[in-house]
Amino acid sequence: MVGLARVLGAEATECVRAFVDRDAAALTDGSAAVMQTLLRIWMFAGIAEAEVWDEMDKRLRLGNLMFELNRPSNQRLRRGRRQWNVTSTKLP
Repeated sequence: MVGLARVLGAEATECVRAFVDRDAAALTDGSAAVMQTLLRIWMFAGIAEAEVWDEMDKRLRLGNLMFELNRPSNQRLRRGRRQWNVTSTKLP
């Protein structure tokens, strides 16, 4: 378990390094390695892949909803304000 955590940390560090260096090939390779290790960690923890992808889908939907609610409507509202003014960019 600790070994997987160390491997994940090392691979994530390599991804960050590749991102900073703007090395797309290394970032792609490192990202795949991170995903492989995450899959192993999820399996070790008894978490199904589908659970993680469902959570990702929920977060993306929420983010898209917040974006849509924050967009100005085509109609002018009274006092010139939008009905919904979502200011948070934080996702749960």
